[in-house]
Amino acid sequence: MKEMTKRRLGVLAALCAALALIVGLMLYAGTAVGAAAYEEDCGDGNHSCSMHEQKLATCTEEGHKAYFQCDKCGKYFMVISDGAGGFKPGNACTWENRRLEKLSHQMTEHECTATCTEGGERTYYHCSLCELNYADQEGTEQLEDVNIGALGHEMQKHEKKEATCTESGMNEYWHCTRCNKDFADEDGEAEAGVLEIPALGHEMQKHEKKEATCTESGMNEYWHCTRCNKDFADEDGEAEAGVLEIPALGHEMQKHEKQEATCTESGRNEYWHCTRCNKDFADEDGEAEAGVLEIPALGHTFKNGECTVCGAKEAEKKPSALKWLAVAAGTLAGVLIVAGVICLVSKKKRR
Repeated sequence: MKEMTKRRLGVLAALCAALALIVGLMLYAGTAVGAAAYEEDCGDGNHSCSMHEQKLATCTEEGHKAYFQCDKCGKYFMVISDGAGGFKPGNACTWENRRLEKLSHQMTEHECTATCTEGGERTYYHCSLCELNYADQEGTEQLEDVNIGALGHEMQKHEKKEATCTESGMNEYWHCTRCNKDFADEDGEAEAGVLEIPALGHEMQKHEKKEATCTESGMNEYWHCTRCNKDFADEDGEAEAGVLEIPALGHEMQKHEKQEATCTESGRNEYWHCTRCNKDFADEDGEAEAGVLEIPALGHTFKNGECTVCGAKEAEKKPSALKWLAVAAGTLAGVLIVAGVICLVSKKKRR
C-alpha cells in the first residue's frame, strides 16, 4: 500500500512540474493566443491589479494559471516579468484563457468482499490522484465509508420434482444466486443435503401372447409397468412395445353347394366351411353360423305300385311278424274260451 502511495505521489509531482514549466514559459514570453494589449486606463483611472498565483487542477476541482485581475473593472491580464525579479500585468486575457480543467480520476475498482452472511467492503472505485473512494467509475458519488453489513441471501425456490421409473427427481430446495449454495429452507438456516431422488424403476407385469382367431384379434407378448402405465417389449423396460394387437385372421372359406335329397338318401343345404376355425356358416362372410344342414330323405310316393318320383317298384307286402303274433294270440284265446265252456258243461252234467 505504501509503495502504491509513493508511485501516486510521484505521478502527481511530475504533473505539477510539467505545469510549472508551462507557466514559466508563458510568463517569460508574456503573451497568449488571442490576448489583447495591456491598457493603463480602465475607464476609472489606472488599473488596480492584484496577482493570483497558479492553482493546479485536481480531479475534484478546476485550477487556473497565474493571472492579474483589476480590482475595479474585473479584467484579466497575463503575468509577465517586471525585469527586477518580480511580476507585472501583461496583455489582457480571458478567464477561459487562464482556466485549467479538472483532471480525470485514475480509478481502480475494488470488488465487494461482503458475503451473504458476513460484512465486508462494498464494491467501490478508488482514485489514485485524489485518494478518495467513489460509488461509480465516473466519480459522481463520493463514499465516506466503504464498509457494509452482510448482504443476505438472494433466494430462488425450486419446487419438488417427483422421480419416475427412469428419471431421478429432486427434493424441494432454495438456491442463493449470490453465494451459489443450496438450502433446505427459505431463510438459509440449513444447507440442503442430498437433493436427488433416485429413479424408481419399473413395476412390471407380464402379459402372455394371445393368438388371433378368425374373428377376434390377438395380442403379442408384452410387459406392462403399473407405475408409469407404459407397455414394453422386454422385462427390463429398455424398449417400449410397438403395435401389440395382432389383427383377426379372417375366415378361410370353402363353399359347399346344395345337395338335393332323394327318395332314399338325405341331402344337404348350401354352406361355407372355414378350414381355419373348422366351423360351418350360412354365408360367405361368416356372419351367421349354419343351422341344420341335412335335408331328410323324401321317401317314395307310390302310385299303381311305382314311385312317381324315382320310378322304383313297390315291394310286395308281407304280413309282418307283429300281425302273425296277433293272429296267434287270437286263436289261442278262442281255444281257451271253448275249452272253458266244455269244462263248465261237463261239471253241470255230473251233478
